[in-house]
Amino acid sequence: MTIKQQIEFINGFNNFPIKQQTEELLQKYAWDLRFQEEHVLLPLEEFEKVQKQIQKSWGPEFSWEKDIPFISFSNLMGLRDYIIKSDDDSVIGIVAPPGTGKSTFSLACAKIMDPNFSNDRVIFNMEQLQLFLRKVTKVYNQIKEANKKELHGGKFSNPYHGSTVILDEGLYMLFSGDAGTRLGKTATKLFSIIRALGIIFLVNITNWSRISKGVKEDRFKAVFRIPNKGIVQFFSQARINRIKLEKNRLVWPTPNFYEKIGFISKDCQFWKDYDNKKSEFLFLATHEATE
Repeated sequence: MTIKQQIEFINGFNNFPIKQQTEELLQKYAWDLRFQEEHVLLPLEEFEKVQKQIQKSWGPEFSWEKDIPFISFSNLMGLRDYIIKSDDDSVIGIVAPPGTGKSTFSLACAKIMDPNFSNDRVIFNMEQLQLFLRKVTKVYNQIKEANKKELHGGKFSNPYHGSTVILDEGLYMLFSGDAGTRLGKTATKLFSIIRALGIIFLVNITNWSRISKGVKEDRFKAVFRIPNKGIVQFFSQARINRIKLEKNRLVWPTPNFYEKIGFISKDCQFWKDYDNKKSEFLFLATHEATE
């Protein structure tokens, strides 16, 4: 091609928005997918499955804005099925510093796994947890008694099977002690209830290094870490075991995948109800501390 032909070829792009197109391509293929590897991108069939679950779980009262973490939700649905079908007594952790969206993400996770999830099943303190455990233990004993007497054909309904509960960040210290302590005994009872009734517990955690080694290795089926607002990292059970504490510094291994996440709309009634409940808890806790 002669120089004249090259000039004519380049001039032919005058009406083509090459800069805009280039920026859009870079945005799509370089920036949007910068944290994802090809093998973790969801197949269309799985994507549609999560989309249907969202439509089932998120009603008008639960509105979400921007990026929906489809890969994370797909993993959550798999974890839910595993926990309730395999007689497992594990929990799922959500680890993040304050103010990075831990509560937002945990509410979305709870709602995607359990369409009937409500703010009544967000637990902020030990008193609320003990009350919940007494209530579900009573139900468990009723089921045992009914099955023993072969009432209802020996299949008494379990109203908690597959339901989701959030332990807010004030309760993660429940998993810091050994089995002999008061907290340890409560944790043991919690795991027994999970196994007996098939309840999924999400635990909001501000400091992963405070969780005891045995609980980390045996009880956490997966961890979602939010290193900064808008990004979530997923760690499977195998990768959780590779998290280390070196010279007072927490060392996280490479996660299974990264993903961008959005947020609950500020006009969302579900969030308003949660915020009111948390504000009430903080007010009472502060009031009790100053007495």
